[in-house]
Amino acid sequence: MSQEEAKLQRLVRSVVKKRRLPLVIGSEVELGEDSTDQPAVWIWLKIDPRSELTRSQLGQINELSRSIKREIFQKDFRRQPYVGLRTAA
Repeated sequence: MSQEEAKLQRLVRSVVKKRRLPLVIGSEVELGEDSTDQPAVWIWLKIDPRSELTRSQLGQINELSRSIKREIFQKDFRRQPYVGLRTAA
């Protein structure tokens, strides 16, 4: 894991921890390039497989996603953030 990837992972974990959404049980960060060959970071929020997402919970996840992106931009990372959901194994 690169130093940049480790810093991004710590940042994402910090934001997730502050939000304390019970259905989000972890996160992963992957660096790469997007379809326009620009530096990107994919943030995968791991969702509890037993949960059934409600409209309210999806709203909370969207707000969490915005918070993560805002932190990445404020910390001056030069990567476009993309946030997605994955079911935890």
